[in-house]
Amino acid sequence: MHVFVTGATGFIGKRLVKKLLARRNAVVYFLIRQESRFVVDARSGVGAAGLMQVMPATANQVAQRHHFPAVTREDLFDQETNVRIGARYVEQLLAQFSGNVVHTIAAYNAGPIVVGNWAEQHRGRSQDEFVELIPFQETRQYVKRVLRSFKEYLRLAGSAGPVS
Repeated sequence: MHVFVTGATGFIGKRLVKKLLARRNAVVYFLIRQESRFVVDARSGVGAAGLMQVMPATANQVAQRHHFPAVTREDLFDQETNVRIGARYVEQLLAQFSGNVVHTIAAYNAGPIVVGNWAEQHRGRSQDEFVELIPFQETRQYVKRVLRSFKEYLRLAGSAGPVS
């Protein structure tokens, strides 16, 4: 498969795309797809920056936790820095939610505290039910879009199965 991804003002290297599409990082790839549509210098109205739309405060918490140098908002427009920080944050969320990809995707959008509350409130529900019960429409639609892309990738890669 040949993948060339260009943003409005930047190009994501094939090496980075290939690394992200490894099964373990595929969720990160589809978060980038949803967050920035691969625009390297994407900016949000609330201050998130770069490919993974990382907030500077979150970036610095992740950097500190992993003994990386402090990160400025401008650093988040560097694709390698942004993805390194964003992927580590996804790993933290996966650990926090015991590997639950659906909760992790929701937490990436809405924040881990609120998603933790939802997970507790809806304990024992199926993943599909959990998604439908997300009270924030933006987050519910976000989770559905990321999961749809991720599941299609897994299907095409020949490893389709339930996403937990």
